Amino acid sequence: MTLTTERLIPANFAAWSNLLVASNSSCFCQYWHFTGDKNAWLARCAFESDTNRQLAEQALEEGRFSGLLAFDDGECLGWLKLSPAQHLVKLRNQSVYRKLELESEDVLIIGCILIHPSHRLRGVAVALVRAALVEAKRLGARAVEAYPHAIARGVHDEQAFMGRVSMYEACGFARAAGDDVYPVYRHTLRP
Repeated sequence: MTLTTERLIPANFAAWSNLLVASNSSCFCQYWHFTGDKNAWLARCAFESDTNRQLAEQALEEGRFSGLLAFDDGECLGWLKLSPAQHLVKLRNQSVYRKLELESEDVLIIGCILIHPSHRLRGVAVALVRAALVEAKRLGARAVEAYPHAIARGVHDEQAFMGRVSMYEACGFARAAGDDVYPVYRHTLRP
């Protein structure tokens, strides 16, 4: 497998969309942007997934939705949402993070990682995280943050949409805040 990474742009949106469909991911990476309650979100994903896809496409065209795709021989195998902290207010307003004093200026957040089910645990996520660090540096970010769930018994692939602690540690991230189950990991790029 020879992985390459690309920024998500309108020209490769169809490949991204096909990856989410193949992964049964009806959210189309809109959870952190959804303002309704849990039941409304579940209904949206169950009955109006195309609305999520359309909102993602619109946000991409308006410059409010960004990330990286991993390809192997033209096939899209993975997605990593890489967004400015101010675009993911809902994430930081979660009860486990709300009281933390986290800086936002020049900070990018890994808001989601999705790997095609047939290519999980093959290094695609690690390649995307490493590419995200390069992209963040290119964009002038001061740091990249990640919010993995560190549940002692482990999580299923579908529950690891924020990534795994071990992966971030292997990519040079260090724990910066949070508790043992909901830590915040940070990779500082510049002071």
